[in-house]
Amino acid sequence: MKLLLIFAAVVSCTVADVIQCYQLAGDPEVLTATDCAENVTQCHSPAIVEYSGVNEGGSYGCVDGTKDDTVTICNGTLCNVEVVAKFKCFSHSNVNDTWTASPEAGSCFANADTAVKCNKPSPTAAANYTVPNNGCGPCVEEALTDGTCLECDADSCNSAASLSLFIAPLIAVLASLM
Repeated sequence: MKLLLIFAAVVSCTVADVIQCYQLAGDPEVLTATDCAENVTQCHSPAIVEYSGVNEGGSYGCVDGTKDDTVTICNGTLCNVEVVAKFKCFSHSNVNDTWTASPEAGSCFANADTAVKCNKPSPTAAANYTVPNNGCGPCVEEALTDGTCLECDADSCNSAASLSLFIAPLIAVLASLM
């Protein structure tokens, strides 16, 4: 019995744990659990560029010892789950001194624990105002403070229809001042 316990202890110390990491596989590509080499304890996934997108140079897989800024590293089996929360916001452009929302909302990317935020120019924003991240994410603090940018916190909340909600009261205020 003692010999069996000693044998079990030796075997458990010499057998390396093999972790699994998600990798893209198949056509179309989907995240698939894959065994890593012995002694690998970390996985990687593409780094998120907050509100802008996923780093195109990044990939999913087992850490092979090389490190770079295109990936995020995590510890343990299947820790490299898809961490991107995808939502949509409208981009805006100024044509003939009129701000117009794009016909369709574009895709926005953020870490899973990042709040959904969209931005848009206020009706009083100058024609040369630059909309941050094509409408994805928060306003630049200065633009929020000076009233040239408006924020909202729901999927596709910065549409042209929501912009018109601000124009009618603005016209009423301006008319009452005249």
